[in-house]
Parts: sequence; C-alpha cells; structure tokens
Amino acid sequence: VKMEGGTAWKLGEFSSPGRIVQCISISPKSKQLIAAGGDDKKVQILKLDQMSKPLQTLTGNTSPVLATLFDFKESAIITGSAGGSVKMFDLLEERVVRSFSGHLSSVVTLAHHPHGDYISSGGDDTNLKIWDIRNKSCVHSFKGHTRGYVCLGMNVADALTAMSFGYSINTIEVLVHILFFCFARFFFIFRQLKSLSQHVRHILI
Repeated sequence: VKMEGGTAWKLGEFSSPGRIVQCISISPKSKQLIAAGGDDKKVQILKLDQMSKPLQTLTGNTSPVLATLFDFKESAIITGSAGGSVKMFDLLEERVVRSFSGHLSSVVTLAHHPHGDYISSGGDDTNLKIWDIRNKSCVHSFKGHTRGYVCLGMNVADALTAMSFGYSINTIEVLVHILFFCFARFFFIFRQLKSLSQHVRHILI
C-alpha cells in the first residue's frame, strides 16, 4: 500500500495458499524488499514490483515466525519465533548464521540499535533483551511490562534509550529503557585505553 496526500492504493499482492502471514518488515535502505514470516516457520522475501513470486524462502525456524527485521545493509534478516528463539539469516547464503536463546515464550517484536552491533527483542515473557550480534550473547535484560510486548524501537538520536509498548487489561503500557550496557561498553573501552597508555608510558620510561 502506498500513501500520498491522504490517499492510499495497492501496489501489489502476494498470495500463498495454506499459509498465514504473521508479520512483515520492509528493507530500511532500498524500501523495495519485504520479509514475510508465517505460521509455516518460513520467511519469504518479496520485491515490491515483483510480488507474484518470492525471491527467496528462508527455512531454519522450528516454530511460527512472529517478527522479522532487515539489518541496515539489507544483507541479513533477523526473526523472532513462537518458540522464543531469535535467529539471523544471511540472505546471500540463505542460512542461519546466528541464534540467540533466552526468551521463555514467543518473541513478537524486534529492533536494531543505531550502532548496528546490537538488536533488541521483546516477548510475551515480558522481557526486553539486548543482544550483541558479534558474540551472540545477551548483554542486558529488562522487565517492566505486565503481560508482554507489542512493539519496541531504539532511539536513533542518542542511541542510549529504547521505548517499548506493552499491554495489560484495558491498558497500553509505555516504558522507556535506559541502555546501561552502552555506558558500560564505553567505560570498558576507556579503561582499556587508559591501561594501554600507562603501559606504553612505562616502556618509554
């Protein structure tokens, strides 16, 4: 669907009989690719001007796909599943290259950290987890919502906060999370540089 001047019209349609689409995401750079996750545990990659047939079909999840997310370079897809797993697929190799485990129930929303090395995931277990893509570890886990997540996003301006939306009975919950791991990382780098500087000074003396 394209909107212009308050009017919307359909650009294309893709039908996959027997498959229920659970989520979609649009490529952030070209705005031309769509990743559609389904109850068949697959992710189909579509092109906006060629939606009659998927460009790729990614397999590797063991439960329905409830969230999809392109990386900034559009070279990978991150998925969240009903089984609680988060997986990263390489689009060129068409295979899983990273797996993140820690959620106790369905992962329903995903977001990128502006710096590119981290992703966040929100689940029905009421946990928001921040993952380091490089070493596949969870660097921080937040709690606060009472009944799970609806959506979340990272603050592009300061890269230090995340906003999440959850739900309770007749209530929409909005939380702002301070990404302390960023401060911790910067402090660690500073401490390493300070140690290196002292070591070099000792050698020169």
